[in-house]
Amino acid sequence: MEEVKVQLFRELAQQLAQQVNEQVVAGVAEALRAQMPLIQEGIAAALRNTKPDARVIVAESEAATPLTAAPQAGRPVTVEMRSSFISGAGAQSVLAAMWPLVSDLISDTVVVPVAAVADAIRLLFLRNKVVAEGAGAIALAALLAADRDFGKTVCVVSGGNIDAEVMAVI
Repeated sequence: MEEVKVQLFRELAQQLAQQVNEQVVAGVAEALRAQMPLIQEGIAAALRNTKPDARVIVAESEAATPLTAAPQAGRPVTVEMRSSFISGAGAQSVLAAMWPLVSDLISDTVVVPVAAVADAIRLLFLRNKVVAEGAGAIALAALLAADRDFGKTVCVVSGGNIDAEVMAVI
């Protein structure tokens, strides 16, 4: 079953790459780095296919950091998951079958506090009128909270599936 999931991922990544190459990747081809939550591995694959030297930096919230822990161990490991409003990103582990695929794409990871993700959601809404879910705002939160210069960077902001009560609190 896991093999089927990996094959489906590869096929979907290839299909997405064709669409994304024209729309997103063409627009970010000059970027030196792209920051994105784990859920955007298809875009990461498309970006790497178009620009092999692009750095893909995965942003994770402190609520779950499987992609920060895995490279340190050289394999998927189980991490603690803390409860937060961020429901679309983070897991206890990277699937073993997915590890070879995503490990080749990742240049680095950045972990941000859950509060920084809430700040990013608020900023996107108030300044840009964009409603982003927690998972979709992690990349921007990482960039805004960064203690280092990422250079020319593109943040993938996706998903607007956020509960109205959570949004009201933020």
